[in-house]
Order: sequence, then C-alpha cells, then structure tokens
Amino acid sequence: MGKSDLKTKNDRTSRLLGLLRTEEHWTTHHLASELNISHRTLMRDLEELKKAGYPIEADRGRGGGVRLNGRWGIERLNLTNKEAISLLLSLSVTEALTEQSNDFGSKGLKQKISTAFPENQLKVINELRKRILIGKLASDSVLRNCNRVNGKIWDDVILAFFDSKRLKFEYCNENTIMTSREFDPHFLLLNWPVWYLLGWDYLSDEVRIFRIDRIRTISMTNQVIIRRARPQFIHAYESYFTNL
Repeated sequence: MGKSDLKTKNDRTSRLLGLLRTEEHWTTHHLASELNISHRTLMRDLEELKKAGYPIEADRGRGGGVRLNGRWGIERLNLTNKEAISLLLSLSVTEALTEQSNDFGSKGLKQKISTAFPENQLKVINELRKRILIGKLASDSVLRNCNRVNGKIWDDVILAFFDSKRLKFEYCNENTIMTSREFDPHFLLLNWPVWYLLGWDYLSDEVRIFRIDRIRTISMTNQVIIRRARPQFIHAYESYFTNL
C-alpha cells in the first residue's frame, strides 16, 4: 500500500469513528453511503477497528446495525513524550492546587489517559513521571522575587531532563552571587509557579536544588548523567512533594 493509499485509509477510518460517535445506531447502508465506499470495504474497516480494540458491534447483513458500545473517549494518543508529560502535568497541578480536584475527576482522568498511550511509550512516560514532583503553591516570599524563565533556558532544561544529559549553567543565588555549575538533573520540582532542579551538583559535590528562574545562562552537554539512588535526592523533600 502506497503512502497516499495509507493516508486515504487513515482519513477514512478517522471519519468512520467520528460518525460512530455521533449517533447511537447506524445502518451499514448509511455508513457506506456517508463514506462513499462499498459495503465490503466498510465491513473490512469495521473488522480492523474491532481487532484494534474498539468496542464495535455490527449485525449481520447489508442493512445491519452498527454501534460503538459504551462511552468510548480518546483513542490511542499520538503525542510526543514531551506533549504527554505536559498533559499529565496539567492534571497533576490541578490535583495539587485545587481542593475540589476530585470533583473534576482529574486523578481518574489521568489514569485513563495513561492507559491510552502505546505500551513502549507508556514505559518511558511512567519513568519520567517518577522524576517530576509536585508541591503546593510557592510561598509569599518566593512569589515576591520569582521571575519568568527565559525560553531558551527552559528549553535546555527540559531537553536535558528528558534526554538525561548533564547541564552547565551560571547561577545567581538569593544574595546575587554568581557561580558556574556543572549539574546532573535528576528531578523537576514544582511549587507553582516556581520550578526547581534537583540533582547532583559537581561544584559542591553533593545533592543540590536550584531555582530555574535564577539560572542566567545554560548549555546542555553530551555527557549522560550518572544515575544515583532516589532516596539520596528526595529524602529532604518527600514530605513536600508528590509524584506526577
């Protein structure tokens, strides 16, 4: 099958699913007519969707009924790892910051979304989720002096975090003292709206936490970070943060 034929088939399948979601019951005749395809092609497409896991019921015969059983929401998600984490992160922030999060069903929705990813991607996403920790709102004192993170700095932080690469950056502390750091980013921490990096700092040769908005310049190296035991990093912070 050529690329154009495959695209045509994918487009037709998407239209077919869209039609099934709009009505509780279709006849195969009307579906074939809407899609401008033969009855045989329609039945083949329906069979392929059933094999792919869609709860489709079809009665036998040319005029038989077709229905999509139950509440069938999102299909297998076609998202990058970064997009997937962003989506789950948004729900986790809602959970952490909203007392009524259960009313919105964010926890259940997060679980359902997770199961929609392909198995090989789900493994990567779950590993990343364990390394993003969510706390409560930033304190008033922090909010008074926090700044918007430069886009280039944020991009390099996220890329290094996703690819497990070492960072080099210039850091300005609360006393406006600048230092050069070489750093393995193990965890991202969020006290909304302030983000932190938690990992191994080679200048102090110990676990350190840095506010991302205080990073002035940054570059990602090709050096893969050295993985260290999780308790070594989060022991001092586990009472304030929960996993994404």
